[in-house]
Amino acid sequence: MASLLINLNFNLDIIMKYFNATSIILSLFLSTVFAATAQAKENQLPVEKNWELVISGLLIWTPEFTGSDEYEIIGGPRIESYFNLTEQSTLFANNKGIGLDYQLSDNMNTGILGSVRSDQDRSKIKNLDGLLNIDEAFEVGSYLSYQLTNQWEINISGLFDVSDTHEGWTANLSVSHEYMIPNTPITMTTLAGVDYADKNYNNTYFGVKSPTNGTSTQSSFVLDGGFNSATFGTTFSYASSENTTLIGLISATQIIGDAKNSPIIKEDTLITVGLGVAYTF
Repeated sequence: MASLLINLNFNLDIIMKYFNATSIILSLFLSTVFAATAQAKENQLPVEKNWELVISGLLIWTPEFTGSDEYEIIGGPRIESYFNLTEQSTLFANNKGIGLDYQLSDNMNTGILGSVRSDQDRSKIKNLDGLLNIDEAFEVGSYLSYQLTNQWEINISGLFDVSDTHEGWTANLSVSHEYMIPNTPITMTTLAGVDYADKNYNNTYFGVKSPTNGTSTQSSFVLDGGFNSATFGTTFSYASSENTTLIGLISATQIIGDAKNSPIIKEDTLITVGLGVAYTF
């Protein structure tokens, strides 16, 4: 069903910090909201509906920054909705960004996407001199998703920076599996994915430059393009009523490739745990 998604985020600095650090997990969280809602309503007569509104909140225990060995709890409310345009085309805005989706077939969708990668305050990265804060990046690109079976789906996406923040590009490949536990209102969604980036992106977010004041022995760290992270996560959702869903998630992100050896990375295995609730209108 084609749709227009309108996304309003509160506590934007806090929420977007997490979204951009591990966006694949928020995709996992979002998918369980809609899966559980569909399960709760599966015994009802189908109603042609061209819009939907989901209000959700999530508390997350996550590293302070990518590669941090210290953790914090962050969270906030989130509002998403959609409105049907045609049977095939979709305008949307969600945690991935804003774009246009087109249904190529019953199993395949493609689309264009625009996304904002939040800025980074690098003052929390200790024992490194000369690290500069990173401005927001506006990225555009496209994606392709294919429904292998009723449970399995594969997604590939690519984004290019058009704001001169990192002047590079990124790509993500992910596979997800959805399982509705029989005779229960519980849905288990598992997602695994890898991220690839060119050298410009990797050096912006993982590279280190030698200080120019001449008083530090810190050496520079320069990366080539390559894979920089792999993520595996599972979310359990419980449809407590027709409209309300309780959600819990756990995930692990492994920093890989040249990025793993960056002086910025203090811990290369990042654990995230979250609890949330969503209400669908």
